[in-house]
Amino acid sequence: MINYGRFIGKVASRRQPSIIRELLKILQSASPDMIPLSGGLPNPAMFPFKSAAVTLRDGTTLDISGQAINSALQYLPTNGHAGLLSKLRDLQVRVHGLEHRDFDTCYDLVTCNGSQDGLSKTLEMMINPGEPIIVDDHTFFATMGVLDPHCASYIPVETDPEGMRPDRLWQAISSRLRPRDPTAPKVLYSNPTGSNPCGSVLPAARKQEIYDICCEYDIIIIEDDPYFYMQFGPREPSFLSMDRDRRVIRLDSFSKVLSSGLRLGFITAPHPLMEKIVLHLQTSALHASALSQVSDVTVVSKGVVKEKFPESPRSSWTSSSVSGVTRASTATCTPSSPSTSADEISCTQQLSDTSKDSASGHFPGEECSSGFES
Repeated sequence: MINYGRFIGKVASRRQPSIIRELLKILQSASPDMIPLSGGLPNPAMFPFKSAAVTLRDGTTLDISGQAINSALQYLPTNGHAGLLSKLRDLQVRVHGLEHRDFDTCYDLVTCNGSQDGLSKTLEMMINPGEPIIVDDHTFFATMGVLDPHCASYIPVETDPEGMRPDRLWQAISSRLRPRDPTAPKVLYSNPTGSNPCGSVLPAARKQEIYDICCEYDIIIIEDDPYFYMQFGPREPSFLSMDRDRRVIRLDSFSKVLSSGLRLGFITAPHPLMEKIVLHLQTSALHASALSQVSDVTVVSKGVVKEKFPESPRSSWTSSSVSGVTRASTATCTPSSPSTSADEISCTQQLSDTSKDSASGHFPGEECSSGFES
């Protein structure tokens, strides 16, 4: 049984819902004749914009007018535009093998201002100052840009041309920690597709091995995957598609398939963890750009980017050994309500040397081993 409270940082555990943001959820279902005085919503009749039209490269014209333009110019609920959220849930079901009922019982989905915004809020939700985090030995410099101010203790795991080596992950953890040790690292960060800076693509078998290790040591996987839809040939299945225990937080982005300037990404995560991310969003960005969300749902509804999102079957990998090291099967974990007690979420053991070259994302004395130029 997963105690999600273990993964929620001290600051995040103290976050409370914004009354105004919560009221907006109710107002979304109110009569259009209602004039709300509680949430500070401007009267859409006073907006100077009447409509917007975008012409695509194939000559298709997308028209945003009427209620669509009002939605694009008005405050939205923090999770996002209802129409876009519905499309994105359908996408996660179709591509990663989730079921629609999963979004009622296990997962939640929220839009954000690009996946970097989602990554920042996810890491800040989980990591207390000085806590350990598992990363590739060559990892994304912007990830360290988030973690460095928290004085995170990096546990770099050796990679090769196919990404993180499961046997090295196993050694890094098992050589010093016991399963379910409360001082163990609680987060593994992975950029599995076209990893930055090395460009490797983590194959399905390795993902399954890494996932099994994380189940055994009760570790959450942050799957930062903006290049997932840029793969050539058959796509490797995602960590999310293997997530029987509900321990994956997945970050997706429209930046690489539609437009980076729209600044729109989305997060899929277990409910108790997503709740804290949403509370952070409520007091920071409020929500991702409404105009970007309405533009995206218009494009998606027209089928303009459908060819970029073909079906990808759920992974059927069941490997249980890592480079000759056989492990016992891991128990299935059942989601539980999070504990918000900060006393239950302390973890200060320093597990590795944190020095590295922040400009390149490399740790000292090491070079990118994938054969790709950074």
